[in-house]
Amino acid sequence: MMISERQLRDERIQRITREAALKKAEIENQLMESYGAILPAHAALLDALLDVEIMRLEAAECVAEKGQKERYSNGKQTLERKNPAVDTMLRASATEAKLISALGLNRRKRPGKADAELDDPLPEDDVSDLDDY
Repeated sequence: MMISERQLRDERIQRITREAALKKAEIENQLMESYGAILPAHAALLDALLDVEIMRLEAAECVAEKGQKERYSNGKQTLERKNPAVDTMLRASATEAKLISALGLNRRKRPGKADAELDDPLPEDDVSDLDDY
């Protein structure tokens, strides 16, 4: 029995939707831990996050399937161009980060180089070999 193109597409969409729903549930749990409830404003952001995650997963699958460059035919010519799914995936990731930030879930303090420098005492300048001007 041959599986049709439509059945493959439907299965792919269902799988991607399940993965996105799992991520949404994980973020809902984080919201419950942080705020004790999911506020109406959070619900709207979560719905948008689910849509963006579905877009990102679809684009990532397209990139995995076709690569970063794709071949297309323009009449008699066969050309290679950048896969538009790469830009879609990047935009979706950026939007997802903004939505998570709007939910208030990215407030972890991550130590960086500037923090490490503040912990170290400042080095003393050696000015003994400088001439007076």
